[in-house]
Amino acid sequence: LVVDRMARVGDNWRLRYRGLKLHNRVHSNHMPYLPFPKTWPDYIPKDKIADWLEFYAAAMEVDFWTGTS
Repeated sequence: LVVDRMARVGDNWRLRYRGLKLHNRVHSNHMPYLPFPKTWPDYIPKDKIADWLEFYAAAMEVDFWTGTS
């Protein structure tokens, strides 16, 4: 179970400053069982990460409670 006070999965990334990107290369940030697409940039922008986290939670059927503290 993941509990998050934000309204949407990935909002902790989505709501940060516009130019934020991961500071290490894409190959070191893969999630278990579902790697990032090969066409993605080496340094992933925050909105792409946020959308991926939302997709990943749905695809992996992660029990995720939003708007909860």
